Amino acid sequence: MKRSNSSSPRAITRLLRALGVPDAKMPADAADGLRLYRSMLRERTVLLDL
Repeated sequence: MKRSNSSSPRAITRLLRALGVPDAKMPADAADGLRLYRSMLRERTVLLDL
């Protein structure tokens, strides 16, 4: 089964908001958002419940 990535940018935005990133600092590009997400979690232990 092929997975669609069409909702990935929205999911990254929601995760960043949950981590406290304000809209003014939200990356416009999904790749930049993913880099920010990873950098924010680098020093944390997180349980992501999907």
